[in-house]
Amino acid sequence: MTKQSILNIFLLFTLLMFVFSCEKSPDKEKVYGKLTSFTDCKNFKNFYATDSVSSNYSCAEYSYVNNTLSITHVNAGFNCCPGSFDADFAFENDSINISEYETGSACDCECLYDLDFEIYNLEASTYRIVFIEPYVGLSNEELSFTVNLTDSAQGSFCVERVHYPWGL
Repeated sequence: MTKQSILNIFLLFTLLMFVFSCEKSPDKEKVYGKLTSFTDCKNFKNFYATDSVSSNYSCAEYSYVNNTLSITHVNAGFNCCPGSFDADFAFENDSINISEYETGSACDCECLYDLDFEIYNLEASTYRIVFIEPYVGLSNEELSFTVNLTDSAQGSFCVERVHYPWGL
């Protein structure tokens, strides 16, 4: 081997050691959300004994602990035979969009459910939270609100609903 070949191998080896030994600066963990649980179709005949929110309202109740935002969507309207539920989350600047959906809709009826969500790695700040609901219709107000997690770690927001399946 020539001196130049040995020098090139040494330089390549040194460069590789430098690249693999450097630790990357820790990135902030990515913010993400997921649906954690949901109720069966709600029966409001005995609602005062079992539920704190009238069937005329769709509400979001939230709490924030250790960079995790827990949200319950109370009285979310879906098909009576939904299969299962899921949600897509979009995080853009100071907005959090939660698009709720069902995996099936096999019955000719609608029902109210409570859906629980968690959003992880969320820094305390002010956010606009918007629920995108498949059965709301144009005559109902959007369930959207602003939270300031540096000032208040828990709260709720409700909108009145004026058509089926709400108000039963």
